[in-house]
Amino acid sequence: MTFLAALLPMLQGDSEFNFKVTKTPTGLRVVTIPNLKNFQPDTTDEELGKLQAALALPLVFAINDVTQPDHEMALLLQQAAGIRKDTIDQLSVYQDAQREAQQAARAAQEKKTAAAAKKPEKAGKTVAATPATPVANEVESTEDAEAGMALTEVAASTSPATVPAVTTPIQLFAD
Repeated sequence: MTFLAALLPMLQGDSEFNFKVTKTPTGLRVVTIPNLKNFQPDTTDEELGKLQAALALPLVFAINDVTQPDHEMALLLQQAAGIRKDTIDQLSVYQDAQREAQQAARAAQEKKTAAAAKKPEKAGKTVAATPATPVANEVESTEDAEAGMALTEVAASTSPATVPAVTTPIQLFAD
């Protein structure tokens, strides 16, 4: 497998990799820095943040076989691609679940809005409540009523109750 063929599975969508190759006393050091598209560094979603952080980590490879550095680099990239593929798959599944949840929430909100829009039509069809009329033979005694007086007569003969005004100091904060 060649270097670029090993790199291809690691490139998803519009992502990029920047390479920095440095010669060391024992061979080569290759730092691969991913540049992810649609990366949300300020996300408050903990799971999304973890997955993005795992994919954004630089990959550092030490190549000690300077006789076949391309072959060794291809093998190292192949191993890294397998590890990154699991994380990419987890991110993809998570983002799909988030999209589905957002669509379901949007559909529920639209359904709720549609139901609320229909309620005023039903409100016009409400039946006015009619007060219950006391039975003519029913008798109650109260302080203001005379014995044998019907409820309608008691209601007509009494004045509305008056409640004295009470002022109470309100304390908003404890001392």
